[in-house]
Amino acid sequence: MNKEIKSIVIVSLITILSRLSGFIREMTLASFYGVTFFTDAYLLSNAIPSVIFSGIAIALGTIFIPVYSNIVENESKNKALDFTNTIINIVILISVLMSVLTIMFTKPIVMIFASGFEGEILKLTIKFSKVLLLSIVFIGINYILIAFLEANKKYYIPVFSRIPVNAFIIISIILSYIININILIYGTLLSMFLQTIILVSFVYKVGYRYKVFINIKDENIKKMFVLVIPVFLSTAVGKLNVLIDKSLASTLEEGSISALNFGDKINLMIYGIVIASMITVIYPNMIKVALKDNIIIFKRYIIKIINIIILLVIPLSVLTMCLSTPIVKILFQRGHFNYRATFLTSETLFYYSIGLIGISIIGFLTRVFYSLEDSKTPVIIGVLTMIVNIILNFLLVNYLKHKGLALATSISSLFGAILLLFYLRKKLGSIGEIKIIFLTIKVSISSLFMFMGVKLFYKISNFLNNNTITELMLLLFSIIIGGLIYLLLIKLMKVKEFKLVSKEVKTFLKL
Repeated sequence: MNKEIKSIVIVSLITILSRLSGFIREMTLASFYGVTFFTDAYLLSNAIPSVIFSGIAIALGTIFIPVYSNIVENESKNKALDFTNTIINIVILISVLMSVLTIMFTKPIVMIFASGFEGEILKLTIKFSKVLLLSIVFIGINYILIAFLEANKKYYIPVFSRIPVNAFIIISIILSYIININILIYGTLLSMFLQTIILVSFVYKVGYRYKVFINIKDENIKKMFVLVIPVFLSTAVGKLNVLIDKSLASTLEEGSISALNFGDKINLMIYGIVIASMITVIYPNMIKVALKDNIIIFKRYIIKIINIIILLVIPLSVLTMCLSTPIVKILFQRGHFNYRATFLTSETLFYYSIGLIGISIIGFLTRVFYSLEDSKTPVIIGVLTMIVNIILNFLLVNYLKHKGLALATSISSLFGAILLLFYLRKKLGSIGEIKIIFLTIKVSISSLFMFMGVKLFYKISNFLNNNTITELMLLLFSIIIGGLIYLLLIKLMKVKEFKLVSKEVKTFLKL
């Protein structure tokens, strides 16, 4: 576990740098263009290729790791490299075809995604989309290259590759504002090509060599595509949710899509740094444990990670809800991003944060099922979660507007997480669910008192809030005070799981 902790810490640190570069990108976009129709058009046209094709790419990338690992373990590295070439060439063929077809039918596709857009904003979104739909090719290739690197335990490279990509987009935003808006669109497309070049240079160092090679008779290819279908359906369900959210948001006031985007980005940054980096490291190792058929060790492994997620994510979620306005204000409120934009975005961040624990558990447990070569269960639960999300979207959007869309996402995420835990128990037997429930209650109570303490401190100290430096210092002090309150209460409640996690962290720090 010590090696895993080391890898998680390294990946987390690089993830922080990567997410920071991503945030500077979002801050630059917000500062130069604000929460406007232009930003809505750009964000929507940027999301369309991802929604259309990343479902296939994510599914292939996710299943690639266990199949590739199995080939290396039971056959040979050369056979695994041939398998990789076959997958990459299939992805290139599919993505090129998808790119051509979507460009041919850009207008009807945009109208599905943005049912509330009309006039100039609709024309602008169609124009942007025709260029950005070319990125489908790079999306497909990049996901497979990332999966190959992760399967070979080069976890930090995919995370690192985002830093120069974000830097390229930041430069494009600035130049587009000074010279011409088209620079941003073409710059975004070129940034994805840049990521492909970076990833290719690293996979070659690992020993991969590209060949025009497709072996559809390979049993591993057949096995992979059998497993990919349910994973694709599960991912596609999630992407359909995004489509519905964007479509409903396009019918709301100007800037609603942008506010949802910026709020979601902050929420996902927390998830990316704390949870995604951990899942990236433990997934290949979890597959190895599952392949050995040692169910007792496998269950202990799962319980330990769930406990860590609960201990970390619930207080972070509550802290984000408590400080949603100052967080958004410090990150984005400058240039064209005014107080109204801060208000809209902080509202979406508050409601998105409610579901952070749900997203985190879903992210982990989905990989648990995949490591057990069960890709059907996440699909079934994904479909049920989507149905709940869609129903809640239509129920809440009329009353809470953009906040309703964020809240619907959070509630459905919590629903999906509970279902996954229930089905995992059916599959593996008891996973210490009573202890998990009691831990959740203790952590939630501690987090609630932390919320009240931080809220009180921030309200008392708010008179200092007169410039960016004091605002930043006040926010940092609020986070530190919140953390101390939480740790004190967890210690007073004698949470055994916290002691176990602390022990492993202390062991790591001594190394």
